[in-house]
Parts: sequence; structure tokens; C-alpha cells
Amino acid sequence: MGTMFKKDGTLNFPDMEEQVRHQAIRKDHKSVVKSAFCPQGHDLMSSVKIDGYKGIHFIYQEQKTGREADIVITAVVGDCTKVYLNGEPFQKDEIVNVLCPTCREALPNHGLCECGVHDYLFFLDQKLSMDCAQTFCARIGCVSGSKLHLSRDDASVIEQMESHVVTAGYCSNGHSLISDVKIDQYPGIGLIYKSLDQEKEAEIVISATIGETHKAILKGEAFEKGEAVNVCCPTCREELPILFDCRCGAPIYMFFLDRDLHFNRGQAFCSRVGCAESSRTLLSKQALKEFMVTQIP
Repeated sequence: MGTMFKKDGTLNFPDMEEQVRHQAIRKDHKSVVKSAFCPQGHDLMSSVKIDGYKGIHFIYQEQKTGREADIVITAVVGDCTKVYLNGEPFQKDEIVNVLCPTCREALPNHGLCECGVHDYLFFLDQKLSMDCAQTFCARIGCVSGSKLHLSRDDASVIEQMESHVVTAGYCSNGHSLISDVKIDQYPGIGLIYKSLDQEKEAEIVISATIGETHKAILKGEAFEKGEAVNVCCPTCREELPILFDCRCGAPIYMFFLDRDLHFNRGQAFCSRVGCAESSRTLLSKQALKEFMVTQIP
């Protein structure tokens, strides 16, 4: 394995751009809706975040029965993630009316989707201009359903976001940690969390987007906030390497970005559930800098 320090005592960690050149981390660009309005000018943006950004709030109303649900869809153009705030989820192929949650008026129709059901439209600014709008299908489960279609790439209403995503991760034995489960739109990093007394464990997937804290529990019970855990590879079940202790007192674990297993190409995260660094991957160089600034006199 590589050393963490050079001979002159300086950190032996490449910066983000070097990591990108090694192809272990990739840059991704997204178009994200910054503002959304109904025909009456009411703001549709929600405080609920999806894919790391504020989502767009609607009421879905089943056309035959009038059954309703409050939902938030992602503001990322081309994605189809949504969450239900209240009400039961609609079934695939159900056709819904889409209403503003403030005035409860239906959004305008805008032609037909390829599936034969009409598209709905909302506006991207309060001028309510049809040339500055977004559309999405009203059929649940349609490949275009809840997926925004960019009508105009306007910097005033559409923000171009850049993120860095880990595309490879390995334990000390060279086993891949990349999961088939997607979080924040990308394959996440699969790990096993074990209680310190080894009595409890859970199989989890954490976000591969650097700086994000989202995770999913695949198997086992969730750990309580404040618990410190051992972190292991789901294949060989061996514990991952520990860099040092976090400022919260729990170990900061790391995994490698290639099978050379060099510390100079790794990612780090805290093992205490609920810590600000927990499940948040960050570059090893950044982790060591934070450690030296905050804990070394």
C-alpha cells in the first residue's frame, strides 16, 4: 500500500482533478430547475430535497375517483425520482390530474406524450411564458412520467450543477464495493455496518456522490443516531482501513479507488451514525487536511 506522506512530510494525496484523471472519480453535469410556477403564479418549489436539490410540489388527483396524493418530483431535468408526502402511491398506468398545491387549479395541458396521454406544463418564471416552461406526462409509470423535459436552457431558471461521483471502490483485499443500488442517481457504495459488540449488523449502501450523506439499508435494522460502528467489506467481511479518529471520537474509515490499494487514492467517511461526516465520502486529502487543522496543535 502507498504511504500517506511524502519524504518532506507533506501530504501525499492528489487533488480532485488528479483523481478525475485516474478515472476513479468522474465529473457530472446536471440541469436543475431553480424556479417553478402554476398559471396563477404560485411557487411550486418545495423545501423537500430530492437528488440533493429542492423538488417541485404537486397534487396528483386520480381522474376517475378523485383520489389525491401530495408529491414532490425531482427538479433534475431528465430524472424521474419522486416522493409521496401524503396519500397512497398511484399504481402504474393510472392517469392523473396535476394540481397546484396552493390554489388547487389544474396545470395546463401541453400536447400528447408518446404514450398517448397528455403532458402537463408548469412555468419557469412568473412571466408565465410558454417558451420558458417544463412538461411531463400524466400517466404513472410512463417512461416520461414525472420526467422533466427542458424547453429552454435559460441560466436564469435552469442551473448547471457539477458534482463528483466515485466510480470505483475497493476493500483492502481488492473486492469491489460498488453496488447495483443507485443513490442520488448513481450506483452507491456497498458496506456492512457492525455494532462494536458484534451483536448487530446491517448491509447498507451510501451515496457515491462526494459530499452527500444519503444512504439506504438493504438488510438488517437501522443503527441509532450516535452509535459508532465497525465498517466491513460485504464480500470478504474484513474491516476497512482506519485513517484516524474523527473530531466526534469515532474512527474514520477509508476505501481505495483502484486495486493498487494506495492511500493516495482513497475516500474517507466517519463511522458514527448521525455525525456530520457519517456516510459522507470525501477525498482522503481533504479528510487529512481537516484532521490536521482541527486536531493537531
